[in-house]
Amino acid sequence: MEKFCELIAGKLNLASLSYNAFVCGLFSLLDVILEQPMDDLIQQISVPGNVADALCLHKGELFDILNLSLCYEKLSWEETAEICRTLNISEFSVIETMQKATKWADELAVC
Repeated sequence: MEKFCELIAGKLNLASLSYNAFVCGLFSLLDVILEQPMDDLIQQISVPGNVADALCLHKGELFDILNLSLCYEKLSWEETAEICRTLNISEFSVIETMQKATKWADELAVC
């Protein structure tokens, strides 16, 4: 998810947010893994404000990117299509980006 978020930020001409998008994707399941509220976890670590907004308040450009990833992974095609329209990105581009992110993750797993 983290690489997908990073790559989508780049495709949306938000390259300056690519790193934060990666972090947002990386931390998006932290609350589930650690079984603690996301708000509490974010207060304990230093993350940029837009990452905290996305993870805790579900708002901002990073949340839109993260939500696109979540909807795609849940196979929620109608929501995915709606977010694509909101972000002005083609569904084909999203599929292509997910394939690149998956390939990146697979290459990490080989090491």
